Amino acid sequence: KMLGFGLIDGIIPEPVGGAHWDYDGSAQILRNYLKPILQELKQQSPEQRTQNRIEKFGRMGFWEEGE
Repeated sequence: KMLGFGLIDGIIPEPVGGAHWDYDGSAQILRNYLKPILQELKQQSPEQRTQNRIEKFGRMGFWEEGE
């Protein structure tokens, strides 16, 4: 549900039996998942990354201003 609501960007799979049984497999899965994401982020300026985060977290909820 969290993925559908946009609260998370993705779900990183675990090795069979869970990450606690296969540290090397878990590290490889994590590396393969994060590497393209980090490459994409490196292409953005710090200002663009900041703006993207502001927009992302702004979409996660709503707020009302009081009197």
